[in-house]
Amino acid sequence: MIVWTGFGLPILLLAGVVGFLVGWPFEYFITGRAGEIAHLFIGYLSGGVVCYFWGRHLNQKQAPRLLIDPKTQQKVYLAAPRHTVFWVNLEYVGIFLGILGIFLAVVLAITPSSPS
Repeated sequence: MIVWTGFGLPILLLAGVVGFLVGWPFEYFITGRAGEIAHLFIGYLSGGVVCYFWGRHLNQKQAPRLLIDPKTQQKVYLAAPRHTVFWVNLEYVGIFLGILGIFLAVVLAITPSSPS
């Protein structure tokens, strides 16, 4: 089960699509092990950048809106919406995706490839 609020899930899916579209040409044009590493590294890093900046833009601090109930004249404050995935703000998910891309690239670079 995926838990999100606001635009959390659509932005995460958009980051995945951007990561695939940006990373795929590296695997197509660079053959062998270097192509796999570049595909994952560039894909996760670009997806993380998209997720970070969109999340930062959407989660900017906004003053709560003040509404007044017409019947009771009582003040009600509406908080600005948050955009999260699994209760984590999108900008932090973007940072995680970037770190994951770096980690996968390092792990793939240091592990020996299987002989074909």
